[in-house]
Amino acid sequence: MSPTLEARRITRAIYTAGFLFAVHSALPAYVNATFLSSITTERAVGIIFTVGSVLTILAFLNLAPLLNRFGNAPLLATLAALECLLFAGIAFSRSPFITIALFTASIIVANIIGFNFDVLLENHSENKTTGTVRGTFLSSINAAWLFSPLAAGFLLGEDSYRLLYLIAAVVLIPVIAITLGAFRNERDPRYRERPLPQIVGNIPKHPNTYKILMSNFILQLFFAWMVIYSPLYLHNHIGFSWQEIGVMFTIMLIPFVVLEAPLGRLADRRLGEKELLSAGFIIAALGTAALAFVTVKSAALFTALLFLTRVGASMIEIMNETYFFKKNDSRDADILRLFRMTRPAAYALAPLIATLLLPVVEFRFTFLALGLLTLSGLYYSTTLKDTR
Repeated sequence: MSPTLEARRITRAIYTAGFLFAVHSALPAYVNATFLSSITTERAVGIIFTVGSVLTILAFLNLAPLLNRFGNAPLLATLAALECLLFAGIAFSRSPFITIALFTASIIVANIIGFNFDVLLENHSENKTTGTVRGTFLSSINAAWLFSPLAAGFLLGEDSYRLLYLIAAVVLIPVIAITLGAFRNERDPRYRERPLPQIVGNIPKHPNTYKILMSNFILQLFFAWMVIYSPLYLHNHIGFSWQEIGVMFTIMLIPFVVLEAPLGRLADRRLGEKELLSAGFIIAALGTAALAFVTVKSAALFTALLFLTRVGASMIEIMNETYFFKKNDSRDADILRLFRMTRPAAYALAPLIATLLLPVVEFRFTFLALGLLTLSGLYYSTTLKDTR
């Protein structure tokens, strides 16, 4: 097989496996918090996410040695198999304690699998096409996220959460098969291993890397808050059914599929990342803050505002990814690790902030707080130096 055809085969395998892993993640994503609140309390849900995220950060500290010892693809296949078993356990467990323990473990494993896909993609892409490759990859996984809320709403019926987790477990089986087949001859580079204090200590020497890390942290804070609390709010407080929420969230996620690939190409060929990143923060912040002032049960109004927030978030996501991966390659596993640690860090912090706010403000005003936090991203985006 020619090098070009082999490269295309590998890329298709990454996109396909990434899409299926996204289906696995997205199917229960917007019902996780509501499911957990059915076996514990709403305030305890935040604590579960925080504990899982802190443990994820600790796991990330040891990733580079694991990559060098076992290789990225074998590690990905092993973790995908473990994640499959964890979700099957959640589906069949009738013990709240065991269910929470399995869910916490799955938070850790899923985050590391996401990191494995980053390394795979970076090993098979060139700097000049980073925006295009990242945009296409994000569009493929966001296609899974687009239809998963609709599928989840249909499958849930009368709040039958456990069936959803079982289906999500089964979806991982082809991911394991693709990884073992397509990447069996994968040659890993030597991943740099440096202690976290040394990595963090070097960040001030690279101000643009620091700014894009903070930009991504704010985006992940937005995602964490929305994934945990918007379904709780719409289902438990506003009174929408899961079928209604499924349709609303499917429409909401369209910008991720439609916008990210062309925006990635635009960043590669014409514009820098700075302008699009700043516009994204403004749009996402305004849409999020506006949610606090909707007091009527209007599916159309909520859907329009949620759609607006994701227009902004899709712009932020692809610009973050494009900028970061133009500046770093797969050998910089420690910096990549730090970039991906922004997600568990955000999932640890967002529930803590919300838990502090909920006793003193109405639930809806937490979205005003999130809007203000999202707007703070302008501080970093407006001072970023473009790659062009």
